[in-house]
Amino acid sequence: MDATRVNLTGGWNIIWGAISGALGGVGGALTVLGTLIVVVGFVSWLWQKRRGTGGGQGHSGPLWTMLIGALLVTPGVVLPILLTALDIVLNARITLWRRVSG
Repeated sequence: MDATRVNLTGGWNIIWGAISGALGGVGGALTVLGTLIVVVGFVSWLWQKRRGTGGGQGHSGPLWTMLIGALLVTPGVVLPILLTALDIVLNARITLWRRVSG
């Protein structure tokens, strides 16, 4: 890969690998736990919506549960996805700038 390309995802993977390696697999456990919490929150939200006792309010319990689960999944799953998207956008802008500026 070109040394002038943006690679935020690679940097994050190095940082997160060092942190999760030092903590003895806690990163994987957080990802699994967060995923389970999101699934339970989503099923609970669907159940409340079906019963007509909630599901539409922004401060309902299942939505907060899903938010907490998503925060647990963020370092291992969500952040790399967002950084990859940012890498693509930034590298496209750099390439376009180089083509335009000569």
